[in-house]
Amino acid sequence: MKKLIGIIICSAIILSFNLSNTFANEITYEWFKTQTKSTTANDLVWEDDFENFLKRNITSKKIYLGMHRNKEQAPIIESYLKVLGGGANEIIYKDNRKYIFTSACRHQSCSEKGVLFIDTEKKHTIGLIRHAIINDTKFSSKEDFLIFSKNHKTFEEVPVVFIEMVKEWVTTSHMNEPPSKVRFIGTDDKITDVTAKY
Repeated sequence: MKKLIGIIICSAIILSFNLSNTFANEITYEWFKTQTKSTTANDLVWEDDFENFLKRNITSKKIYLGMHRNKEQAPIIESYLKVLGGGANEIIYKDNRKYIFTSACRHQSCSEKGVLFIDTEKKHTIGLIRHAIINDTKFSSKEDFLIFSKNHKTFEEVPVVFIEMVKEWVTTSHMNEPPSKVRFIGTDDKITDVTAKY
């Protein structure tokens, strides 16, 4: 009986240690505000919990953006991680780390790009993928933007600071130009053409 109690106590201690380490490594909005280790989008992609953070905070909608074989529609996160995993730009902090903005391009396809925008106070995440194909459309040499947010129902609710930072990014980043079309996926998971509102 003493042996059994000893095993139970040891198991509880080990489980408690593992749980505390799991939560200690969890990426949250506060983590983004205070972390100093990651300096680029690539660094974020390599963080243990970054993919889980994105899964909690961006749409799970399946879509084809030309990054999977046989026109397979896949969750946006798969394409998003691809465009954040190549050549990366520095993380930009604005307004005392209230806003975080970073970008990167897809490995060996730098015309396909990704943007991550975070509002650490409101706990909002907005993603952007620069792409040449969406679902059944034909390839376009002039890329489009797909902007997505689980926190905003309509494009009009997207903060102006995000739009301003994206427009500045377009003029300052490598191999970039204004989009041909801008589409938005909000809380309803519908794809809406918002080109005229961009």
